[in-house]
Amino acid sequence: MLKSPRWFLTWFCLICMTTFSVSSTQAQSARMVIERIDAGISAPERSVLRIGQFNPIRVEIKNGPSAFSGQLQVITDDPDGIETVTATKIQLGAGQVGTFSSLINPGQMMPRILIRVVDENGRSIGVAKELSLDRVLVIEASVRTVGMIGPASGLEQLPGLPGLASSTRTGQKNLEILNLDASRLPARVEGLESLDSIVLDTSNPEFLNTIDAGRATALKGWVADGGHLVIVAATQRQALLDSSLKEILPAIPSGSTRSFDLGAIESLVGSRNPIVGTGKAITVTKFDQLQERGGMVIDTASSSPLLVRGTHGFGRVTLVGVDVHDGPFAAWKDRALFWSKALELRRKLTDTTDINSNDPLSKSASFYQNKAGDLAALLRSSIDQFQGIKVVGFGLVVSMILAYLVAIGPGDYLLVKYGLKRPEMTWLTFPIIVLAITSVTYMLTYRMKGQDLRINKIDVLDIDYISKTSRGWSVASIFSPVNADYDSSFTPAEGKSSANPIRSDEPAAVSEMIYKTTRWYDSPDDSLGGSSRPSTLSLSASRYSYAGIGGVEKLEGLRIPIWSTKSLQGRWMAQTPPIMPVRPDLSRTGTDRVSGRLTNLLDEPLEDAILVYQSQVYDLKTIAAGASVVINPTQTQNLTGYIDRFSTNELRNTGADWALRARSKLPRIMMFYDSAPSTVRELSNGPMNRLDLSKLLPLNRPMLVARIKRPGSQLVLKGIRGLEAAKVDQTTLVRCLLPLSSESVAELLPGKEATGEALAQAGTIAK
Repeated sequence: MLKSPRWFLTWFCLICMTTFSVSSTQAQSARMVIERIDAGISAPERSVLRIGQFNPIRVEIKNGPSAFSGQLQVITDDPDGIETVTATKIQLGAGQVGTFSSLINPGQMMPRILIRVVDENGRSIGVAKELSLDRVLVIEASVRTVGMIGPASGLEQLPGLPGLASSTRTGQKNLEILNLDASRLPARVEGLESLDSIVLDTSNPEFLNTIDAGRATALKGWVADGGHLVIVAATQRQALLDSSLKEILPAIPSGSTRSFDLGAIESLVGSRNPIVGTGKAITVTKFDQLQERGGMVIDTASSSPLLVRGTHGFGRVTLVGVDVHDGPFAAWKDRALFWSKALELRRKLTDTTDINSNDPLSKSASFYQNKAGDLAALLRSSIDQFQGIKVVGFGLVVSMILAYLVAIGPGDYLLVKYGLKRPEMTWLTFPIIVLAITSVTYMLTYRMKGQDLRINKIDVLDIDYISKTSRGWSVASIFSPVNADYDSSFTPAEGKSSANPIRSDEPAAVSEMIYKTTRWYDSPDDSLGGSSRPSTLSLSASRYSYAGIGGVEKLEGLRIPIWSTKSLQGRWMAQTPPIMPVRPDLSRTGTDRVSGRLTNLLDEPLEDAILVYQSQVYDLKTIAAGASVVINPTQTQNLTGYIDRFSTNELRNTGADWALRARSKLPRIMMFYDSAPSTVRELSNGPMNRLDLSKLLPLNRPMLVARIKRPGSQLVLKGIRGLEAAKVDQTTLVRCLLPLSSESVAELLPGKEATGEALAQAGTIAK
C-alpha cells in the first residue's frame, strides 16, 4: 500500500479547510442582505452630501440564519480618484436586522459609494451594494447649509431672498435649507460638521426628548466647535428648561407677554410690512438672566426682545421669542428677512444668479482655471511649494519628450545606417539609447527633487478662556522622496515634545479630547484637479483607510509615490487648553474699545500680535517672553481696512516669496473672513469657514492673534525611515478668546506663585 507524503496530506487538509470556509462564507452571504443605505444629514427623501466634510451614513442589514461578526466597509473616492475606506465593526445574531452608522467623506461631485461586508479577517463574504445617487444631492464645500428641525415658516424662502440668491462657480445655489429629523441626528460631533447652522423649533417637546436621548452631547459639541444653533423658545419653555440644552442658553425664557407693536424687529430686518395688524397683539417670550449668561439683545429697541444671542465655546446660540410656524408670523410677508437676520447671513447688494456666468466652460473661461475661487485653494497652493525643490517646467518636459522621440527614432536609424553602417546593431543601440536617456532623466530629477522628506505645515490653535476649551486645525503637505505607505494623524502638541512638529509614535490617549479627525485636503475649486472637478488620473492605485477611535482619527496605508505630494487636514477639540499664552486684564471702554494690559506667559515671543475687539484692531507688534503690553484705546484701526491692507498681494499666487508669506497671512484672513472687504470676499471660504469667528466679535469677545514658533498640533507619521531628518517648515498661529474684567478668570490661569515662576523662567518679570 502506497503511503502519501506528509506534504501532500498537509496541502490536502488546507485545501479542504479553505473549501469549507469559502462554502460557509458563500452560504452566509447568500442569506445576508443590505436592505437600505441612507447617506447624508437630511431626511431620507432628500439626502445631501457635502464634499470635504464628514457626512453620516446609515446601513440596514438583515442577517441570515447564523450569527455573524465582522466589519461594514464604506468605500468612496477622494479627489485624486483613490479609494478611501471607513470601517465599522458589526455583530448580528441569527436572523437579526441591525442599523449601523458610519461616516463618509466624498471627494467628487459624482461619488461612487460602495457598501460591503467583510469577515473579521477582512475577507469579502460577497455581500455588497452600491448607493444610488438618484435621490442624493452632492454640494460643494462653499455652499452654506442650514438644518431645520420642526416647522419654521419662511425659512425655506431664504435661498430665493434678494442678496442670497447667488450661485457657485459650478452653478449650485449658495445656500441649502435641509429638513432634519431629530431621531436621525448623529450622536457624534463629526457627523454634524456638514451643517453651518441649525434651527430648532421647540414647539414639539418630542424633539427635545429625542435630542436628550443620546444626541445632546454631540449637538452641544458642534456648537462649541463653531456651529450656530437657533432655538425657537416660544410655546414649550419649560420643556426647554428641563432639557440638557439649558446650560448653553444665553438667557432664560421665564414667561410671556402680549405685544401690540413689533416695529423694532421690523426695522431691524428692513421690512415695511407690519407683523401684526392695527389693534392686534402677538404673544412673545420674556427672557431673564441675560447678563448672568452673557446674552445680548439683538433687537435693542424692543420693549420685549425677540432675539437674544450668546456664545458657547467658539459657536453661537440664538433664542427666538415668537412662534414661527403659526399665527401672525406665518402670515408675515417678510419673515424670510427675519431669518436672514437671526441666522446672520450676509446679503449682497446685487445678485449673481446667472449660472452661465459662473460656468467654467462658458465664454472667457477655459477648461483649466488658473484663478483660485476659494481661500482654501490658495492655501493649498502655498503649502505645495517647497524650498529647495525646483518645479519641472512644461517646456522642459516637452523638450525631453521630443529629444527622446528623436533619439529612438531617426537618431537610432542614422546611427546604425550611416555611423556604424550595420543596421542589425539596432538590437543593441536601441536599448542603450533608452537606458541612457532614462538614466539622465532620473539623475536630473534626483538633482531637482532630492532625497529628503519635506513637510510644509500650518497650525491654528484656538483657546477659549471662558469655556476652558481649545481646538486645533492643521494642514500639511508631505513631499515623499520614495514610494511609501504612510500612517498619519494629528494630535495636540503638549508637554516637552511640543517643540517637535512631527513625531513617529502615537501619544497616549487624551481623556479630555472631544473629537479628533484626519482627512485629505484639496482645493475646492472647479479647476483641473480640484474637488469640484476631480482628476481621474492617479499615480497610486492603492486604497487607504480611515482608522482609530471613532474610525476617522487617522489614515492608514496612504500611498505617496516618489517625488510627489499629498495634502492632509487635521482637526481636534479638547476640554482643556494645552497652553495659556497670556494673562489678560482688559476692560471695556466706550462702545467698541478696550483698555488694559496683556502679559505673555510663554517662554517665547508672541510675534505679529494683534488684539481684535468689535470692529477695531490694536497692532501690538511683538510681545517678548514674560513682557506686558498696555492696550491704548485711542490707537486702533478699523478691522475691515486692516484686512484690506493686510491682504494686499496675498490673494494672487505671484512672486518668489509668496508661498512663505501666504502661509502666515491666509489663515489670518480666514479667521476674520466675514469682516473682510468685498474684494477679499470675492473668494469664498468654504472648507475653512469654521475658522471665521467674526460673528463672535459683536458679542464682546476680545481676540488676541499672534504667531508662535512651537506647533499647535503634531503630525504623526508611523513606519517612515529618516523621519528625524525630515525638513519641516512650521507655521503656527494662536488665537485666544479673552474675557473682560467683569468675567472671572481666576480658575483659568495659574496662581500668583506659578505665574511668577513662569515669568522668571521666561527671563523678564512684567511690571
